[in-house]
Amino acid sequence: MTLWQDLRFAVRLLIEDRWFTAVAAVALALGIGVNNTVFTLRHEQRRAAVSDDRDGPTNRRQRLTYDVY
Repeated sequence: MTLWQDLRFAVRLLIEDRWFTAVAAVALALGIGVNNTVFTLRHEQRRAAVSDDRDGPTNRRQRLTYDVY
């Protein structure tokens, strides 16, 4: 029962202080957006570097598998 009371209290405080709620929401949105952008760009850079070294995805797949004896 205390969880529901805590949640109701938190929501009530967020409703009362709208500026804090707005600033917190904007900060979270910007942080998540920037984090996603940085990791996406880094992933694309690494993917481009791998594909530049070899001819294509089939070559990469062959290199990562074990040799058949």
